[in-house]
Amino acid sequence: IASDSDFDPLDRTNLKRVIECVKKCIPRLRKHCQLLLQLAADEYTPREMALVLGWPEDSNKKISDDLRQCRKRLRKIVAGEGIDLVSVLQS
Repeated sequence: IASDSDFDPLDRTNLKRVIECVKKCIPRLRKHCQLLLQLAADEYTPREMALVLGWPEDSNKKISDDLRQCRKRLRKIVAGEGIDLVSVLQS
Protein backbone atom coordinates (compact mmCIF):
# COMPACT_ATOMS: atom_id res chain seq x y z
CA ILE A 1 0.00 0.00 0.00
CA ALA A 2 1.39 3.38 -1.00
CA SER A 3 1.72 6.02 1.66
CA ASP A 4 1.40 9.77 1.18
CA SER A 5 5.20 9.97 0.98
CA ASP A 6 5.09 7.59 -2.03
CA PHE A 7 2.58 9.80 -3.83
CA ASP A 8 4.18 11.89 -6.57
CA PRO A 9 3.41 15.60 -5.94
CA LEU A 10 3.23 16.14 -9.69
CA ASP A 11 0.42 13.57 -9.86
CA ARG A 12 -1.35 15.35 -7.00
CA THR A 13 -1.06 18.64 -8.90
CA ASN A 14 -2.44 17.04 -12.05
CA LEU A 15 -5.27 15.43 -10.12
CA LYS A 16 -6.16 18.79 -8.58
CA ARG A 17 -6.20 20.34 -12.07
CA VAL A 18 -8.50 17.58 -13.34
CA ILE A 19 -10.89 17.97 -10.40
CA GLU A 20 -11.03 21.75 -10.84
CA CYS A 21 -11.72 21.32 -14.55
CA VAL A 22 -14.54 18.84 -13.93
CA LYS A 23 -16.09 21.17 -11.34
CA LYS A 24 -15.89 24.02 -13.85
CA CYS A 25 -17.46 21.93 -16.62
CA ILE A 26 -20.39 20.38 -14.72
CA PRO A 27 -22.44 23.62 -14.71
CA ARG A 28 -22.35 23.54 -18.52
CA LEU A 29 -24.55 20.44 -18.43
CA ARG A 30 -28.33 20.52 -18.23
CA LYS A 31 -29.73 20.55 -14.69
CA HIS A 32 -31.04 16.99 -15.19
CA CYS A 33 -27.50 15.76 -15.91
CA GLN A 34 -26.06 17.72 -13.02
CA LEU A 35 -28.56 16.10 -10.68
CA LEU A 36 -27.97 12.57 -11.99
CA LEU A 37 -24.19 12.99 -11.72
CA GLN A 38 -24.51 14.30 -8.17
CA LEU A 39 -26.73 11.39 -7.18
CA ALA A 40 -24.28 8.94 -8.78
CA ALA A 41 -21.40 10.62 -6.92
CA ASP A 42 -23.43 10.15 -3.72
CA GLU A 43 -23.61 6.43 -4.59
CA TYR A 44 -27.33 6.27 -5.36
CA THR A 45 -28.41 3.38 -7.55
CA PRO A 46 -30.59 4.11 -10.60
CA ARG A 47 -33.58 2.69 -8.71
CA GLU A 48 -32.90 5.01 -5.77
CA MET A 49 -32.48 7.92 -8.19
CA ALA A 50 -35.93 7.17 -9.62
CA LEU A 51 -37.44 7.33 -6.14
CA VAL A 52 -35.65 10.60 -5.32
CA LEU A 53 -36.84 12.12 -8.60
CA GLY A 54 -40.39 10.91 -8.05
CA TRP A 55 -40.27 8.71 -11.13
CA PRO A 56 -41.83 5.25 -11.29
CA GLU A 57 -39.58 2.67 -9.66
CA ASP A 58 -39.23 0.76 -12.94
CA SER A 59 -37.69 3.76 -14.73
CA ASN A 60 -34.21 2.79 -13.59
CA LYS A 61 -33.31 1.70 -17.17
CA LYS A 62 -34.09 5.20 -18.47
CA ILE A 63 -32.10 6.75 -15.64
CA SER A 64 -29.14 4.45 -16.39
CA ASP A 65 -29.29 5.46 -20.05
CA ASP A 66 -29.58 9.16 -19.16
CA LEU A 67 -26.68 8.89 -16.71
CA ARG A 68 -24.52 7.20 -19.37
CA GLN A 69 -25.27 10.06 -21.78
CA CYS A 70 -24.56 12.67 -19.09
CA ARG A 71 -21.17 11.11 -18.37
CA LYS A 72 -20.43 11.04 -22.08
CA ARG A 73 -21.34 14.74 -22.42
CA LEU A 74 -19.17 15.62 -19.43
CA ARG A 75 -16.22 13.70 -20.92
CA LYS A 76 -16.63 15.67 -24.18
CA ILE A 77 -16.79 19.02 -22.38
CA VAL A 78 -13.73 18.17 -20.28
CA ALA A 79 -11.92 16.92 -23.40
CA GLY A 80 -12.58 20.33 -24.92
CA GLU A 81 -10.55 21.72 -22.01
CA GLY A 82 -7.65 19.44 -22.96
CA ILE A 83 -8.18 16.63 -20.45
CA ASP A 84 -8.92 13.03 -21.43
CA LEU A 85 -10.84 11.69 -18.42
CA VAL A 86 -10.61 8.09 -19.64
CA SER A 87 -6.81 8.27 -19.64
CA VAL A 88 -6.73 10.02 -16.27
CA LEU A 89 -8.95 7.43 -14.64
CA GLN A 90 -6.99 4.51 -16.10
CA SER A 91 -3.60 5.78 -14.93
